[in-house]
Amino acid sequence: MQMTNGAGPRVHGVFLQNSTDPDEDPVRSQQQIDSEHLGCLRFTIPGTRYSPEANSATVQFGHALWWIEAELTADYSLHSVTLLDLSGQVAQGPLKATIGRTLHDHSAPHLEHWVINIDSSTMTGPPLIEEGDEPLPRKGSWGDEAAFVELHADADSRITWIDLTLDREAARTLQTTD
Repeated sequence: MQMTNGAGPRVHGVFLQNSTDPDEDPVRSQQQIDSEHLGCLRFTIPGTRYSPEANSATVQFGHALWWIEAELTADYSLHSVTLLDLSGQVAQGPLKATIGRTLHDHSAPHLEHWVINIDSSTMTGPPLIEEGDEPLPRKGSWGDEAAFVELHADADSRITWIDLTLDREAARTLQTTD
């Protein structure tokens, strides 16, 4: 498992139920959350603020990786990451995970490298793949690689960690040309 190299504190994700129906019962069993694909994890980087100006486009990593969303700060650094549809994309269970920034690359200060580690002990089963669905791609990018993501899975197709790289200069250029 890849770990951060002491570059910063690890931030724990918050497990949420992603339901848009206000009349639904907010108390659900984990089995119901998994079967209805309602689980998500949200990571917010302490000391950062979301900036609509820096995020006029949703940072997504391709059609098949729609379930990974990132928000940027005014200086195009990472503010937050949300992983949607956990049981359909990552694994079943009340997942726990952390995100941390890897050691800063002084030769490329405009790059941010982040690792999301998903605690395999909180996984109760592999992702619920719908019949006829294509296998999950392991890589994706946004805006000519202004952001890049790579997924790492175990033998049961459970996502155990995610590498995320953000090129702040490319993101700034992309947003000013849109």
